[in-house]
Parts: sequence; structure tokens; C-alpha cells
Amino acid sequence: MVRHTRSFTLRGDASRAKVRNAPAHARTLLRDLLGGCPDAVVDDALLLVDELLTDVVRAPATLRAVRLAREDSEAAHLSVEVDYFDHPVLAPGRPSVDVFVGRCLLERLAASWGVRCSGAHRTVWARFPLDRG
Repeated sequence: MVRHTRSFTLRGDASRAKVRNAPAHARTLLRDLLGGCPDAVVDDALLLVDELLTDVVRAPATLRAVRLAREDSEAAHLSVEVDYFDHPVLAPGRPSVDVFVGRCLLERLAASWGVRCSGAHRTVWARFPLDRG
């Protein structure tokens, strides 16, 4: 098995502009990481990563880090992890249609996904197959 990784970390005092640009930066890293994969696989992986990051960037949360890992083995896959601090919302509302659509995309594209929690620290993760033929 060969493992290739790309990642970036945002400091706690990162500007709002850096946080808003995080999805674009992750897409650039992902395209580099998935070089040689079929276009359809790269497009689906980009959609998955973009959805995970956009969800955090739009939420009342502080983005901390993004980790992308490509594992080339019999069951080649991409692992994505997005770390953030969750901030409580004073008046929780109903989830928007965008959140619902995003969850549907995760269910459709990822082989598995979930959220690990430790206090206010959260990591949303997904595993995406690269041998989608």
C-alpha cells in the first residue's frame, strides 16, 4: 500500500478571508493528490470535499485543519478529515435545504462518513473509493 497525503492547518486567529478560501485551497491540493485518476472520480471527490468544508465554513464553527490522504492499494480510496471547533448557537433553527442536500451527497458519494466529537472539537470524516469504474 502506498499512502500520499496533503493537509493544511489554520491558526486560531486565521482571518475570515483565509477561512472562506479554505475550500478553494483544499480543491487545489486534492487535484494534485488525485493526479492520474479519471476525471469523473476527481469531480466526485471535489464535490465531496467541497461539501464537507463548505458546511463547516458556513456554520458557527472555527475551522482548524484539513487532511487529505490517498491510499493506493487493492481498494484504493481517499480519506478526508476536517477538524473544527463547534460554537453553540443561541437560537437553533431548522437545518437549511443546503444541509439536507449536502448530507444526501455524502450518503451518495462516500463509502462511509461520520463525525468524531471531543468536547467542542469535532472531526467530520469521509472515505471515498477511487476505483469507481
